[in-house]
Amino acid sequence: MQKDKAKINPRWVLHTLTHRGLPGISLDALEFGVAGLAPELTEEFHALVDRLHNGSDQLVDMETMAEWSRGTKKAFAERTSFAHSPPTKSSAIIINAQEQEPARPDPETQAFQVIAGDVVADPKRQALLHPKQQRFVRESHHVFGSKAALCIEPALIDDAVTHPGTPVFNTLSVEMAPSTGDGHYKWEDKITFRLTRRELSLFVAAMMGWIPSISMSNHGPNKDKTLEISDQGNSLFIKLRQAKRAIAVPVPAEEVFTVATLALKMLVRNSPELDSQTLMLVVKRTAAMHQKTEGVS
Repeated sequence: MQKDKAKINPRWVLHTLTHRGLPGISLDALEFGVAGLAPELTEEFHALVDRLHNGSDQLVDMETMAEWSRGTKKAFAERTSFAHSPPTKSSAIIINAQEQEPARPDPETQAFQVIAGDVVADPKRQALLHPKQQRFVRESHHVFGSKAALCIEPALIDDAVTHPGTPVFNTLSVEMAPSTGDGHYKWEDKITFRLTRRELSLFVAAMMGWIPSISMSNHGPNKDKTLEISDQGNSLFIKLRQAKRAIAVPVPAEEVFTVATLALKMLVRNSPELDSQTLMLVVKRTAAMHQKTEGVS
């Protein structure tokens, strides 16, 4: 049974995109995009937004939504510019698992296309891949503590609207949720923190032990979110604060490797022209300069 478009609230979509770090699209454009979805796409689109909203998404979900948003903004702008022209069907999402875009530096995670303004007749190309059909490996890592849980996963920064020509930046989202005390965690009460372009390299430096402690603050609409990382020798103590709330998780040595390599993957995706050794030298230099800025020798 297909999802009724009327039940896909564009405000819910906007809230979800903003929360997950994909702002830059207006409510009017979202209303246009949702209204223009082909009937056979509405259920999959709702499921996609729901996964992003609940934090159960895969990397391909973030990338698909980022592409859909860009395509929708373009189609809406064209419709607005040519207001007297007949409106076109907007934002049909098609995924081609066989072909990959040659311009993308990482084709294994980019095996999809998004076409705005056209509806393709082939029904096989008019639907989002069901999660069971996706051949993408979810790139996220969880660390479960007695009092809280930590989730590290890829995220995107898309500044194309405010800074045209700026490429999409691969970064990490850090999420923490408190424990209920019975082996479960309240992810609905999580604190989410997305590393900025300037913070990703410092996060890597902290994972590598080149910065003993670091605090990144002024995040969120109210500028009240802070991420703190401190090296305790046998573990990294990571804490998230939002206003008066604080959630912390100790990350043991055996978990640091996975978190560090996930962060390194983001650096590689942002600078595919550089080899890993050069990237590490740059990160180490960045860490040394940060230490002097903070007054630590």
